[in-house]
Amino acid sequence: MLRRRLQQAEPLLVPELHERASLWYERHDLPLEAVQHALAASDFGRAADLIEPIALSVAYQGQIYTVLGWLGVLPEALMHTRPFLCVYYARLLMFTNQLETAEELLQQAERRIQELPAEQTQTLLGWVLSTRTGIAGLACQCFSDEKRRRTK
Repeated sequence: MLRRRLQQAEPLLVPELHERASLWYERHDLPLEAVQHALAASDFGRAADLIEPIALSVAYQGQIYTVLGWLGVLPEALMHTRPFLCVYYARLLMFTNQLETAEELLQQAERRIQELPAEQTQTLLGWVLSTRTGIAGLACQCFSDEKRRRTK
């Protein structure tokens, strides 16, 4: 009720309050909440800054769909400027069997690779290759499963 009232009375204040909340949560080591409020404020650059260092650890702690939700809200143009986020997104999409979209994100990451410092280039290439290996393994598994179904 209070949120609805605030939205009606002071709609321009809502994003500012979300930004403040995001900063507060970040300072108090509550990154998930900080991300949520940055996204609610439509501060996508800040959200991406918050997501990038925690995306995989949060996902691997059983919150894959939380991270996929965050990444899915970020504007495509912003994602394309962040090759590591592209790779992380691709890796998580691989686990949800969205292999074609994952490959597109890997290609986008590779297009931006020359903009990275040399030490990050090697790290990113390693992530791209290991993710492609996973995609290939899943694609082969899907093919084998389909072939078995047809022969039964």
